[in-house]
Amino acid sequence: MIKNDDRYTSFLILKDIFASGAYSNISLRTELNKLDKDISKSFVTKLVYGVVERKKYLDYIISKLSSTKLEKIDIEILIIMEMALYQIIYMDKVPDSAAVNEAVNLSKKVNKRLSGFVNANLRNFLRNKDDLIKIDIADEDKMLAVKYSLNEEFLELLKSDYDKDTVIDFLARSMDERLLNLRVNTKKTSKKAIGAVLEKFDIKYEESDISIDSLIVYDKVNEVIKSLYKQGYVSFQDATSASLQDYIKLNKGDKVLDLCAAPGGKSMHMAEKLESGSITSCDIYEHKIKLLESEAHRLGLDNIDFQINDAMKLNKEFLNKFDKVLIDVPCSGSGIISRKPEIKYQINIKELKELNDKQWKILDISKDYVKRGGLLIYSTCSILKLENEMMLKRFLEENNDFTLEKFIKHMPSEKINDGFFISYLRKD
Repeated sequence: MIKNDDRYTSFLILKDIFASGAYSNISLRTELNKLDKDISKSFVTKLVYGVVERKKYLDYIISKLSSTKLEKIDIEILIIMEMALYQIIYMDKVPDSAAVNEAVNLSKKVNKRLSGFVNANLRNFLRNKDDLIKIDIADEDKMLAVKYSLNEEFLELLKSDYDKDTVIDFLARSMDERLLNLRVNTKKTSKKAIGAVLEKFDIKYEESDISIDSLIVYDKVNEVIKSLYKQGYVSFQDATSASLQDYIKLNKGDKVLDLCAAPGGKSMHMAEKLESGSITSCDIYEHKIKLLESEAHRLGLDNIDFQINDAMKLNKEFLNKFDKVLIDVPCSGSGIISRKPEIKYQINIKELKELNDKQWKILDISKDYVKRGGLLIYSTCSILKLENEMMLKRFLEENNDFTLEKFIKHMPSEKINDGFFISYLRKD
């Protein structure tokens, strides 16, 4: 049973995202952790992500419904209307009348004066739903921007990199329900053993095609999976990210540097696979180092040295010291819009160029940390060529002592959640 408290919680999270610029995944996790078990966390999660994911389309409908311009509508009221429309259009288990009535009740709670406005517009939507859900925009780019809810600048960037069919497939896939990916901690257990546990509790799964240590689970996070996680047997990491490890081929005694480590999935995965040797895992912030330390403790890993380090500044102690150097650089996040859908509205050329400068500086500095014969791994959770292929092209043109051995670009598909780019550069 869905209670109004569920909707109020959703409202607070969405307000945090849209009014304060919070990340959807962080705000959602923070608020849900505060709640008692009576709150339907699955409902709140679906509603929050759904509204963020389709905000531009929902606002398009509201603009057709209301004589008041979007920018003039009170942001709290706008959020309440977006929530109601999402429930009516996409959540079959929620009766239309309940979505409207609870929206009106919620508007009375936050701005009683405008509850009539909410009621009138939503009732009008129910009467004319079939016509109002249609997108009547002649310009194809503007139509696509509304249909898939992204800003036109991001759409233009995608179109400059890919053909039309690839762009539309990427945007459509980004709205698919995410699959649960588990990375198995082979330091403690095996895929076979974890598979046996999942089978015992009738949890459907299969092995990932793109990451040797990953499982795709066709279920939500339940008590069984929570228990496996708490015991350090598995981690939540997308298979595209986990696949980075498969080509590195860690050797006994390897010294490995993860220069931009937080939240730590790649460092932990390498530490799980390294028989002897060490991982130096860095971040610029002390609180993130503490989180990394906590994660290593959960997984039972003692071969990681955590250091506060600014990747944008040369560390002379790191020069020519490491066999493998990983730089998972700050990026636009264009490949993970299914996980952070607000990114679709934020990507722009100006900020991309600023990111490019940071990416280049980190790449240019980190090359000097690699031993001769060692491997430099450059990765992003972006699918934009400006951050990936073009960055590599420039690097190879300016550094003839490095050779590109391999690069992989994952695009979302039926069994892949995230877009991800990985490149492996050998120092001659």
